[in-house]
Amino acid sequence: MTTAYIVANGVPLAALPTTNGVKQQFFADKTNDGPSTFAPDGLAAAPIVGLAGHSLQGDEIPSGALVTLTSYISPLLNSGALCWLLTDCAGGTQQITPATHGEHAVTLDQLNGASRSGIRGLLGKANATTPLTKFDFSTASRTFRNPNTGRLVTTYNTSVITADAGLAGPALNGRDQAAAFAAGSWIYLYAVSNGQGVEGAVFSANPPSVGPNAISGYPYSVFITALYWTNQSAIRRAVAAGDTVCEAEQYSVGSWGNTAGSEVPFSIAAACPPIALRLKARINSYISTNAGGGGTASARYRFISGIDAKEIPLGQPVANATAYDNEEVEFPNINQQLFIIFLLTSGPGNISSILSTLKSIGYVVPNGDN
Repeated sequence: MTTAYIVANGVPLAALPTTNGVKQQFFADKTNDGPSTFAPDGLAAAPIVGLAGHSLQGDEIPSGALVTLTSYISPLLNSGALCWLLTDCAGGTQQITPATHGEHAVTLDQLNGASRSGIRGLLGKANATTPLTKFDFSTASRTFRNPNTGRLVTTYNTSVITADAGLAGPALNGRDQAAAFAAGSWIYLYAVSNGQGVEGAVFSANPPSVGPNAISGYPYSVFITALYWTNQSAIRRAVAAGDTVCEAEQYSVGSWGNTAGSEVPFSIAAACPPIALRLKARINSYISTNAGGGGTASARYRFISGIDAKEIPLGQPVANATAYDNEEVEFPNINQQLFIIFLLTSGPGNISSILSTLKSIGYVVPNGDN
């Protein structure tokens, strides 16, 4: 909507200016909410532009403010036709050109381009009440982004928010869709804001690269964390601290027996979300037979097929000695798979039986809280 300013001078202008530098001053009768025009003494309206040469965007001219305009005629602006340059307005938001040197003032667009949404001090846990569809969380700070305007809003509200993935939406503190989430899938938790201090949360099937579906009246959002929606239509119990989610119970990825020399691929798609940066896991291996002594074994982890990442010794050098070997590992989430290979028995020993399990103990998500 264009805001029109119409004024009458004590000594009326007989015609619109045909040169640069003609000044006009008036007291604004209203605040502009976007592009604006100026029409003195019943003459044709011409656009008002800011010092950066762009149309006004809103709030450059507050109601009651003394406005100073200067005529400008040049091919650089308004296709060479007359426009009025807003050279001064007390209390108004001044338009400036983007900064190019260290001591220049920067525009909001530059700040938004250099900044990003994110959180600090996340603490969250699955709500233990039945049904197990809720998650409670708080943060020390939240920087929301409006995807429509690119504007950022930072708040320091530390109160606990409870979001319910079982609440049909689009609904604040529920989910962003009417249909239930697919069983056995990852869901993404977002905090949302109206930009004026009222905040809540929403669950979505959309990852952070897409963002949640719109919740009416809450255009600002920020990614919190990712959680697993089980086949029982419940949130898998977990605790979130910063960018790390810790499983309340170790989640079994898989188990395997004596597979000497062959590379075994394991999917970790149910252990960590596709967006996870890293998976935290534990491998438990049980050597049940080491006849004759001197037998050794090792398990090699490979993030990418054929590339060794870590070797874990499992062998027992004493005859018939058996034991559990427990190792915690952290590895990057590459295509949501992990490769493991066993090397068995060197020397006179005979390790004839190994049983190993791989369990997830947590994962790291890119929410900026590190």
